[in-house]
Amino acid sequence: MFRKFLLHFTGAYFCKIFNIKNLINKKKIRFSFDSSLKKYIAKENGRKLYFIHRKQALYAYNAGIENRIINLSNKYMLEKLKFDDGDIIVDVGANVGDFYQCFTNIGVNINYIAFEPSTPEYLCLKTNTKGKIHNKALWKSKKRIDFFSAPETADSSLIKPEGYDKVCIIITSTLNSLLAKKKIKLLKVEGEGAEPEILLGAKKILNNIEYITADLGYERGTKKLSTIEAVTNFLLNNNFNLIKFNR
Repeated sequence: MFRKFLLHFTGAYFCKIFNIKNLINKKKIRFSFDSSLKKYIAKENGRKLYFIHRKQALYAYNAGIENRIINLSNKYMLEKLKFDDGDIIVDVGANVGDFYQCFTNIGVNINYIAFEPSTPEYLCLKTNTKGKIHNKALWKSKKRIDFFSAPETADSSLIKPEGYDKVCIIITSTLNSLLAKKKIKLLKVEGEGAEPEILLGAKKILNNIEYITADLGYERGTKKLSTIEAVTNFLLNNNFNLIKFNR
């Protein structure tokens, strides 16, 4: 109920009410608004992250940035892996770069490559991370295709979702063309239901990828289908083994 109430406010007023609530609840997370950049900033224990959309931020950062990092690390099962400085980590569907924070949190200097098709999130991503950041949508081939924008809930997709605010035409790329000959430690995929097509576009480089972790939840199209079966079968048929499944 409080989140719905808070979304009636924007800018500095939104931040002020959020901060008062957290002061009362003795939480360290604070929000501020940069009026010159038209961006919000989440701050906690010296760490700060820029963001655009209030609803997504309330979901992600309400309990704090550190809590967000822990949740993402658990969601993508990173505890199963050991990372070293220089490891290439590819973040598909990077949004504003929260996944990158999982590695800064453990003090590993990764070689970070990120893809985010939505421009407002991409601009925050560039500020929040260090690496090669691409404002591109990935697919199984290079193609002119509709992009359905649903930024407030981080549900923008190339597969028509249940709710979206606008549609634009973009030209997609493939991981095959962008990451040829790179030795990738971990590929993380969050395609809002387009995971099968994204991985089809990486088929030629699968032998160069050591691990893949993916969000395969119920996000594909208006029927909100899961991509678990399609992605799992595709990877098993291409010499991957299933290490862990997170329900």
